[in-house]
Amino acid sequence: MDDDSAVTDPIEETLDNCYSNAVGVSDPSIILDSFMTATSHYQRDSWNDQPANGRLNGTKSDGWCAGKKDKDQWLQVDLRKVFKVCAVATQGDITGNDWVIDFKLAHSKSYEDGWPTYRDANGSEVTFHREGGSHAISQHPLEVPVYARYIRFLPVTWERSICLRVEIYGTTVHPCTSNPCRNGGSCVEKADNSYLCECHGAYTGENCKKACNDPLGMEAYTIRNWQLSASTKFNSTHGPRNGRLNFEGDDYNTGGWIADVHDTNQWFEIDLFNYSTKVTQVATQGRANYPQWVTSYKLQYGDDGVNFEYYKEQGNAVDKEFAGNSDRNTVVSHHLSVPIAARYIRFRPLTWNENGIGLRVELYGCQECGKPLGMENFAISDGSISASSQYSSYHGPKLGRLNYEEGNGGWRAGTNENSWLQIDLGQLFTKVTGVATQGRHSTIFPHQVTKYKLQYSVDGVSFQYYREEGEHTDKEFDGNADQDTVVYHGLRPPITARFIRFRPKAWSGAVALRAELYGCI
Repeated sequence: MDDDSAVTDPIEETLDNCYSNAVGVSDPSIILDSFMTATSHYQRDSWNDQPANGRLNGTKSDGWCAGKKDKDQWLQVDLRKVFKVCAVATQGDITGNDWVIDFKLAHSKSYEDGWPTYRDANGSEVTFHREGGSHAISQHPLEVPVYARYIRFLPVTWERSICLRVEIYGTTVHPCTSNPCRNGGSCVEKADNSYLCECHGAYTGENCKKACNDPLGMEAYTIRNWQLSASTKFNSTHGPRNGRLNFEGDDYNTGGWIADVHDTNQWFEIDLFNYSTKVTQVATQGRANYPQWVTSYKLQYGDDGVNFEYYKEQGNAVDKEFAGNSDRNTVVSHHLSVPIAARYIRFRPLTWNENGIGLRVELYGCQECGKPLGMENFAISDGSISASSQYSSYHGPKLGRLNYEEGNGGWRAGTNENSWLQIDLGQLFTKVTGVATQGRHSTIFPHQVTKYKLQYSVDGVSFQYYREEGEHTDKEFDGNADQDTVVYHGLRPPITARFIRFRPKAWSGAVALRAELYGCI
């Protein structure tokens, strides 16, 4: 069918400017070719119905035509900024033979937000119906406008083939005008017209609505023993791993961390393994099985484990001194009026009772986006881990999990050069804020990767190397100097992707690796 008639809703006459203001899909100088993507496109010889041709009244090729005929196809437009989207318009192909009859819309402010389908005021999913043939411009107002940067057209039914040319109507927005940040949070407008809430005090979350006072893992052991260190220890049964709130000791360990030297140079350190952890409260106890406790202390924090700052309350130029304990087991807590956001936290004893320094602690706050994503706890399945090669069936990629000690103690590559270990996170746009590695767990074979790079991908086909913000060269990460020490690196900026690859660049003995990813979905 070849139909040049136009079926048009009276948008401009009955509705406000948002419904008649074209954002510029039809103009390639506004919405560039690279801003338009699709699941597939039809291509044969010199004929190329690529996504960038899917512009209303466009004359290139047939417009956008999908390479497949199924309901998994979509055409996506990146508006580059968040718009209030009030309407869309569609056509079929240029030849007049192929067009979409019914379609749905999906939208997103950012890839991290997911892709909800458009719904009406009653919450029902909307299927838009086009009238007329291929050349007809069919306009569709949105009963409930959406705020989005990305719009996807999802074909449901079609004539012959899936072909589309589109336009989007809407206006730019200023999201901070409505003050979306709660509990004293500050709203910052971003260049793409989205916003970021800078949360203050003990709150977190997209709009600062969530209380940020959860135990961070000392008592629950989600903070592992190897994340704890100290300046000194009385002996091997009095080490920092005992410094956990409510730990009472056992047959091999005393009930708290006990320093070997009792002076103000002592410290107890917790490595949180994440730069985005917010600490809003601390708690201390003395030693459980002997009258030994710290009566006052300071806090230090830092990101590199070398340079530390003392904690100060807002507006004060002097370091904050915290009241400690007056007995063995009473928990003494302190809220931090200015939360700490750092990787390392140190307790620095100032005074103690006559028996010396004894300490057990907990931290409280929230990991805004830094939880383990599932290598160590098997939330990431064996089938989601792959590699360039394996030394044998007993050295496969499924062994490449942090702290995994069974079998041959880690993934070992069959060929060292150009090797990689890949993790499929399953979710299309997972935010990865940190990575950690170990070598192969073996008393016989000292195999570990000493340098590596990271690659990431949305589709598992096209990968790009990770670079730090403002840098023009690929980031090379320090790996491991032994088999079992965990080496962590925070990612600034984070990676947003589905697939992550570790690319070894230098190694000792052979390429062998165990890894974990940290972030949020």
